[in-house]
Amino acid sequence: IAGAINHLSGLHYTVSDCCCGSRGEACVCRLISGDAISMEVSSVQLTKEGSTVCGDTDAALLLPDAKEALIISDGLGSGAIANKESQNTVEFIRKILDCGFEQDFVAALARHRLLLEREAELYATLDLCLIDRIRKKAEFVKLGAGASYLCTPGKGVKVIGGVAFDGNTFFSAPAKRSKEPLNPGDILILASDGLEEAVSAGNGPDEWLIPLLADCCGDTPK
Repeated sequence: IAGAINHLSGLHYTVSDCCCGSRGEACVCRLISGDAISMEVSSVQLTKEGSTVCGDTDAALLLPDAKEALIISDGLGSGAIANKESQNTVEFIRKILDCGFEQDFVAALARHRLLLEREAELYATLDLCLIDRIRKKAEFVKLGAGASYLCTPGKGVKVIGGVAFDGNTFFSAPAKRSKEPLNPGDILILASDGLEEAVSAGNGPDEWLIPLLADCCGDTPK
């Protein structure tokens, strides 16, 4: 497909992803400029002990202008109720991004939606990373979300600071925004706060997670 498009247009494209129906329906392929950096995305979820459903939801979304959105939402609490709210939050963000709005507007709408849900106490955090595959940079928007980690082979791990969830300030504190350049071979890890809480006995993530990630630089995302 990419070869045919390249021949007809005189431009260079590669296939970013392709989805084919299971009953003979047409395949839908999305192409991206050959100048864009390639990406591999993987996702892992673990449920809280005693629960059959994870309260977190994640998604990866290809956007116009060779941008990719990585999203994680952590529902308040755990189990099916938290999962439903995090799914609703991710789907809400997905629709806004599909309409072409910028991340500042997305963050404002997300906060407004959370304010509407406040009385029911069915709200969720938002961790949004917009990757520009042409300009090779990542922009982060965090609403009550934890830290992210950027692993660069030969340079170690950089922590992109998050905002610990605080029910008293969640609706008043501004969204935290930051930007980071990307290099070939980088591994970018987004995670809910469950990752930082995985090891008990008072060991913070700097004591075990950072060394672990540093040892894995150069591996596949999975």
